[in-house]
Amino acid sequence: MHLPDWLRIKDFLTGNEIKIVLFLFAVAGAGIWIRIFSPGYPETQNKQFENIEQDSIFTEILNADFDSTLNNSSSFHSEKKSSSVEKTKINEPELTKESININTGSIAELIKLPGIGEKVAANIIEYRKANGKFKKKEELMNVSRIGEKKYKAIEQYITIK
Repeated sequence: MHLPDWLRIKDFLTGNEIKIVLFLFAVAGAGIWIRIFSPGYPETQNKQFENIEQDSIFTEILNADFDSTLNNSSSFHSEKKSSSVEKTKINEPELTKESININTGSIAELIKLPGIGEKVAANIIEYRKANGKFKKKEELMNVSRIGEKKYKAIEQYITIK
């Protein structure tokens, strides 16, 4: 029997490649055989991934209308959020006008400023050590990772006294 050119596998694949393809077909066939003829396979598969109790919390949150959830204090999500906000307010004093001196402030004090993390606070201290005390608040924009937008957000909370 003469095969057309496009069906001659030996012209396209080496002997090892043919063995690999046959092995993959055998493994796939064995997997299908096990799936079809293994007794109790669907039941064990379903029990293995059954987490209905844990998923119900996530389903409730995902299906909730987030606008009403934020306004409704009786919902689970809203209670969790408000309690964490209250804890934050209790543990950290609120910032007031000119409450942090950028010439003397430590990293712990500087990170209280909105949008300032540990890295930026460290940059402020490094700049202060290299260039001396700030003479004007606006000099803060010379610090790496502080631009005009971030400066405007923190301007009311800082002082250079």
